[in-house]
Amino acid sequence: MALLMMYVDNDAEQKIKDYQKSINENGIYSHCFVNDIGPHITVGGFDCELDKANEILKMCCSKIKRFKIRFGHIGIFNHNNPAVFLVPDVTETLLEVHKYLHKTFHECDDDNACPNKWIPHCTIDHLRNQKTCDKMWI
Repeated sequence: MALLMMYVDNDAEQKIKDYQKSINENGIYSHCFVNDIGPHITVGGFDCELDKANEILKMCCSKIKRFKIRFGHIGIFNHNNPAVFLVPDVTETLLEVHKYLHKTFHECDDDNACPNKWIPHCTIDHLRNQKTCDKMWI
C-alpha cells in the first residue's frame, strides 16, 4: 500500500516541530519528534506498486498548483491511539485536490480517507494512552 501525503512548507514544519519538541521536553513522549516524522496531511492509502504510484503522482503534481492552508484549530482523536492534530480550514481547493487525487489513484484502501469521509488534519503527535492524552490539556 502506498500512503499519499501532503507536506507543509519549511516555515510551518519548523513551527510544528518546535511544538513537538516542547511536548517532549515537558515530559510527554513525542513519538513524531523522537522519530522525526514530518508534519503532513494524509490524503489516503492506495493499493498500488510504488513505481506506478510515483508515475501517477508526478502527473498529478504537474497539474496541481501550490496552495495555502491555514490551520485554525487544534483537536484530538480520542480513541485507542489518541492523537493531537491541527485542523486546516476546509477550503474548496483542499477538497478539490483531495478528490482529484482519489479519482486519479482510484482504489482507496483507507475508508476514512475516502472523499465524503475524510477528516483533513495534520497530526502533531500520537499519544501513548488516555493518561498522556489528559496530560496534554493540563
